[in-house]
Amino acid sequence: MKKTPYTLLNNELELDNPAYPLSPELTAKATISGTVFKDEDGDKLFNAGADIPIPGATVSAWSGDKLIATGHTNELGKYTLSVPLGIRYVLKVHLYTEVCYDPEVKSWGQWSTVEGQREGVQCPSEAQDIIVKYRMLNYGPEDFTWELWHKGPLFDRENV
Repeated sequence: MKKTPYTLLNNELELDNPAYPLSPELTAKATISGTVFKDEDGDKLFNAGADIPIPGATVSAWSGDKLIATGHTNELGKYTLSVPLGIRYVLKVHLYTEVCYDPEVKSWGQWSTVEGQREGVQCPSEAQDIIVKYRMLNYGPEDFTWELWHKGPLFDRENV
């Protein structure tokens, strides 16, 4: 018997219909979206003319200590994550850079140049904007010869 393509209409789905078994692996999904930005005017709202969107940042949704979803912001600082319904999430933002020195942990490595987090996010939801703050990191040679290191308008070379 040859099966022909068939479009399932909403009213045809019955939970006990063997022609359309439900898979236990399927989980209802929804999206969380928003903008990641540096709040320059201090009003805790994204204002395109005043605040700085953060492109290329990694946004992750966490449930407890379990990573659920990860995405990236676009050139406007906007992100969208697809996550399972019915869970409250903590959203975390990171923007990793080249190797640099983090004075907080006194170590070289790839560190996030921004910090940001939003807690208790329910889905589906839009406008889950995340405010970030910049982290002070040091860039320069790992042997600390950068104590006098800079590059600026007065000198055209490093270590002057």
